[in-house]
Amino acid sequence: MRCNFSVLLFLFAGFFIHAQEPAQDNMSSAEAIEQATFVQGCIDKNLGDYTKALDDFQKCLSMHKKSAAANYEIAGIYLQLKQFDQALIYAKAADDLSSDSRKLIFIHKKGSPENHFYKLRYDETLEANGKNADAVKVFKQLCDNDPKNTDLLFRYADAQRKAGENTEALKTYQKIESI
Repeated sequence: MRCNFSVLLFLFAGFFIHAQEPAQDNMSSAEAIEQATFVQGCIDKNLGDYTKALDDFQKCLSMHKKSAAANYEIAGIYLQLKQFDQALIYAKAADDLSSDSRKLIFIHKKGSPENHFYKLRYDETLEANGKNADAVKVFKQLCDNDPKNTDLLFRYADAQRKAGENTEALKTYQKIESI
């Protein structure tokens, strides 16, 4: 079972890395080491060895300082460890790096590059840090780009409610009902 899980994780991590980096026919040995380190970090994280996983992802950052994926993973680990201040730092970096690059996961109807994964992780860390008004702003961006995504709209309404924006939350719930 553990072997099958590791194979699936390896495939997912490879896809995630390829989604982050432009395709290259000839991968350098440094890039191969970075990719292997990233995959090992994912395996360590999923096995619950957060200390080792953090070390692996930090090594990735030392090799590639603008790795949105490594920042994203580190933020997730810090969320698991309930170290919300640290999580926020890395989630913000992942979101900023994903927005400033050509490394896309989704292109929305408006044609703007957006990465839901990075923005959602950033939002999670904002909420964990009690920054609910900022979380509402992040969800507004996501919902503006994908206005019929009911999962995002429910989360947006919940963030509005937590920020004390009850009238706006009610409007968002009504919008969900109309979809």
